[in-house]
Amino acid sequence: FVTLAPPIIAELKIVYPSIGYGATEASPGVTHVPPGQEPAEDGDIGPALPGVNIDIGDDHMKFSGPNVCLSCYQDGHFTFPESITLKDIIRKKDKNYFFSGRSDLVINRGGIKISLEYIENLVHSHLNIKCVAASIPDVRLGENIFLILQSEDSKFIELIINLLQEYTQVKLKAENIIFDKIPLNANFKFDRKEARRMVYKKTGVSLPMLINDIAEFMPHRGSAIWVDKILATNRNEGKVQVCFDSSKSYCTAEGLRKTACIEFIAQSFGYAVVMSDLLNIVSAPKGQHAYIADVRNLIFHPSEEIFKIKNGQVLDVETLCTNDFGNFKVIKGKVSLQDQVLASADMKVFIN
Repeated sequence: FVTLAPPIIAELKIVYPSIGYGATEASPGVTHVPPGQEPAEDGDIGPALPGVNIDIGDDHMKFSGPNVCLSCYQDGHFTFPESITLKDIIRKKDKNYFFSGRSDLVINRGGIKISLEYIENLVHSHLNIKCVAASIPDVRLGENIFLILQSEDSKFIELIINLLQEYTQVKLKAENIIFDKIPLNANFKFDRKEARRMVYKKTGVSLPMLINDIAEFMPHRGSAIWVDKILATNRNEGKVQVCFDSSKSYCTAEGLRKTACIEFIAQSFGYAVVMSDLLNIVSAPKGQHAYIADVRNLIFHPSEEIFKIKNGQVLDVETLCTNDFGNFKVIKGKVSLQDQVLASADMKVFIN
């Protein structure tokens, strides 16, 4: 995080405040500009604190020294880091370091690479209004930018459009500026996941959509996400595709693991619920978990040869919620390869 405060005017002289740069895993920080010292340029975060070592990469920075936290608790166990890596873009000039933004917040919009944080700071510094920038996939531009403003004054729309065009060459449309409450997380930082959800609900979602574009909203994480594309969804139905990859955990040496079809059906249902939420069809429960409580009428294709699928072949998965009993959902589903059904099943899903 970077903490900044506006200059204090005293006797017509600017008294520059202390500027600190650090992270949750660093105490008391990483670099520091002492109070009263004028920053050399935008993004100046000063020299490293005594004993702190900083290594800079193209899309990250790593620091080590006495300020590194003694331990971290993650994924159910403790680690004792000797260094911490951050997704921050840092450059060095003489003895000072300069902060340009987070590498995971840099997007490519029509060939223009720009930091979402830079846009937020630009609007705040010139117009004195807070906003959070969010990006969503765009067929023509690759990624498009949306701003959520706390203010409800429409006069800012034209000012922001002109400001971004002057400083970034981004020609933002008026409909890309949304007036709403800025979402914050538990640490009072911008909740960028919720900001993207707000944009999707405002603009809608175009289907089909690659799962990577909305993976952050999915109930699974990382390698457990097996579905590659969502084709269609509504309140009770879902259609998805899986591009077969023999390196994934749903495979064995002989080919597709038969029982993985059960998970394909369950994921298809879960992702249909998430997409329905983003499409404003029905609100998805937040922070809850789903479990396969019962599987019945499970049928596999009798031929073993059909499960020897080649890389790149596409599996189609369809699901239908036939009964909704609140916490219990009864769904039917099938997995097909080129119109040949590999597996079908009925199952109960329990929402905790």
